[in-house]
Amino acid sequence: MWFEVAAEDTIQLFMGPDSLKVRRLRRDPRASIVVAPESLLAEMLRRYFRRPGGCPWPTFP
Repeated sequence: MWFEVAAEDTIQLFMGPDSLKVRRLRRDPRASIVVAPESLLAEMLRRYFRRPGGCPWPTFP
């Protein structure tokens, strides 16, 4: 899911209109959003997206 800060106190979320997340948000519109520094996000992506056999994907800037 992608997001952007649109205006003061407003965040826009981008995801498919029929996704499970959208259906759940329509049913219960409460949500939590965690914002992390880019360096932490890059490290999390490196750990999550590892190639089979232990060979890592190319690093992120």
